[in-house]
Amino acid sequence: MRKLNHLYLKAVSNVLLIYFSALVLGFLVMYFSGIEFVKDINQIHHNYISFETFRDIFFNNFKVYILLLIGIFLLKIPTIINLIINGGVFGFYLGGLHQDFEHVLLPLLIHGIPEILGFFIAAYIAFLGKEKFCIQKKFNICLLLFGAFLIFIAAVIETFISPLFI
Repeated sequence: MRKLNHLYLKAVSNVLLIYFSALVLGFLVMYFSGIEFVKDINQIHHNYISFETFRDIFFNNFKVYILLLIGIFLLKIPTIINLIINGGVFGFYLGGLHQDFEHVLLPLLIHGIPEILGFFIAAYIAFLGKEKFCIQKKFNICLLLFGAFLIFIAAVIETFISPLFI
């Protein structure tokens, strides 16, 4: 059992290490490059807050969730690539907004926390592998469903709540 706990901890630490390394690297590249995003907060208008926007955001995030999970069958390769890309893009985004950070942080965090946690759950399952997934199958299936639920909640928040704080 102790060896099994070590394997679960290793899966979690690998996911976090890959993602946050890419995030920090992306942030540093953008921050020190001096490039800033041109942003117009007034671009978000009433058409954004709609069921169609929710549907698009949810299905886009759910595709990422599935892509992360596919790594369980493909030697973790798509999972690693996706973690690097998502972490790097998020880091680039934060690095490009370093001048206007306080205006973007709250709307980003309120939907980003459940979204990223959902993605981490999918990546964790992929890093476990098929054999270890089956050892605690019931728990891991519940974890998968919880991750999908987090993705759903994040899409609701991103569509209907985050724009109110911009």
